[in-house]
Amino acid sequence: MSELVVAASIVKNDEPALRLEELNVQGIKGQGMQRRQFIHVIRDDKRAIWSEDLGDADSFHAPPFAIPSLMEHTVAELREIADQLRESKQGADRIDELGEASTMIKDAIDEAEQRTLEMRRTSVSGPSITVERH
Repeated sequence: MSELVVAASIVKNDEPALRLEELNVQGIKGQGMQRRQFIHVIRDDKRAIWSEDLGDADSFHAPPFAIPSLMEHTVAELREIADQLRESKQGADRIDELGEASTMIKDAIDEAEQRTLEMRRTSVSGPSITVERH
């Protein structure tokens, strides 16, 4: 079931936030790729997203990133962390390093392949009987 998300017209710096993301998205009217900052907050018990265009994606050295907060940090704190990650060469290198070291995608592919193999070995011959072929 999908969640309905509302747009937030403003966010306050002292407001608790769920997460901050900076993503490269397709610009409107053929502008090319743009870097946008998305801040997720809670409004009336629903998730709301505020976004801001940061400019041309090619002008950023840091890759896209997300900073989870789960309401433990304020909007201002997340923006400060994002500024540090975006503007420091060390932050960009660290994001790349973590991405290269991650085995999440390989693990997901391996798990999907394993499930496929298990399904191929299984045959159902009746409503209450399952026989696995080897």
